[in-house]
Amino acid sequence: MKQTVNTAVFTLVNQSSQKRLRILGDDEIQAIYGRPRFTHEERQQYFALSQPEKELLTELRSVKSQTYFILQLGYFKAKNLFFTFNLCEVEEDVQYILQQYFRYFSKINLTFWVVAVPRGALCKYLTATASVRSPIPLRGRPMLPGI
Repeated sequence: MKQTVNTAVFTLVNQSSQKRLRILGDDEIQAIYGRPRFTHEERQQYFALSQPEKELLTELRSVKSQTYFILQLGYFKAKNLFFTFNLCEVEEDVQYILQQYFRYFSKINLTFWVVAVPRGALCKYLTATASVRSPIPLRGRPMLPGI
């Protein structure tokens, strides 16, 4: 009899593990894990750079990489997550960053911007300031020394 009870319990557990309990709706999941959609005031807050962040920014060569760095840093400040996105999806944020930090780039056609992900630089900054490392490895590029 004891063996029958154990088999029945295992079957119930096994069947229930194949079904997922859905607690959050799609909107709630997006609110927690999705890329932030900033208002103008939030852009001012999250894309503002401290002096150490500005110094690190100068280590990146191109305006594209610098812009992507500011985007990822701002999104990380807001959600503590890294995001994969197309620059056309975040055009308003990019235009704000270009206006704030690179005034000589007033309007840019983002469809031709291909950006090498500076996650290594971002991780180096975050490690130095908050002892945080990116859980996402760089693809196709070695990580910066000391990371």
